[in-house]
Amino acid sequence: MTPALTALEDSITQVQVARAHQISLSKVQLWIKRYREKGLAGLASNIARSDKGKSRRLPTRSNS
Repeated sequence: MTPALTALEDSITQVQVARAHQISLSKVQLWIKRYREKGLAGLASNIARSDKGKSRRLPTRSNS
């Protein structure tokens, strides 16, 4: 059972779930939102980031 489902079914707070599983509160909230919208299928989707594999570093600036 995912942490989000634990929160929904056991009536514990989202904060308690996040702390117990050492994940962010926003992640728990996202999982709950997906579950409410699409059920288990919403939790199973592995949508890749659009910037996957690209450098996220700021470009270096030369001091001339």
